[in-house]
Amino acid sequence: MLELAPSDPIVKTYLKDLQHLKDQLVVHELGLKGPFQNLLDKAAKRRAWTLVPELSTYSGGKRVVPDGTVRDEYRLARGWWEAKDTSDHLAAYASLPGGSCLVALVSSTIKWTW
Repeated sequence: MLELAPSDPIVKTYLKDLQHLKDQLVVHELGLKGPFQNLLDKAAKRRAWTLVPELSTYSGGKRVVPDGTVRDEYRLARGWWEAKDTSDHLAAYASLPGGSCLVALVSSTIKWTW
């Protein structure tokens, strides 16, 4: 599990970067996913895991491409990340292989389901 406290420097950097974009009136998913990708990449490295952006996989016989896959040193997926904005239906994105998905909302709410 990746655990981060609000006082963690990478969380503080994420919130600062997110606020900077919001100050620029950036509220769409693609505009805001960069800061979270940076946070997840740094957090994964603490476990010697790797964040692989846009790696395709299969779920229910369908090809899916989450925004990121976190892999361990054996290239086993430890979780998936999908950025969504507040108008998206989140339940549809929480069923990747193994039921592990991390969904980041542009409202800066983070749902951890690892």
